Amino acid sequence: MTAAKDLAPRQDARPWRPALHAAWPWPAELGQIDATFGGDPWPYGVEANRPTLEALVRYTGGGRSLIKAPIPIDELFVPV
Repeated sequence: MTAAKDLAPRQDARPWRPALHAAWPWPAELGQIDATFGGDPWPYGVEANRPTLEALVRYTGGGRSLIKAPIPIDELFVPV
């Protein structure tokens, strides 16, 4: 499931860091980014992303009429 990330060159224990160097023009702030995210800023899997997914469902509902009713996170994806 992590084959794409595993192909990234590993400069250290954080395989996502080379991609962040390319996407983030202020490399001096990478330490602050590490501290803020506490690890991989692009985690794989539903559980690792549950807070973000719950916020998405909450913000698209709640009177905004983008979805009719809140959708349980476990029903958003096909089980693997």
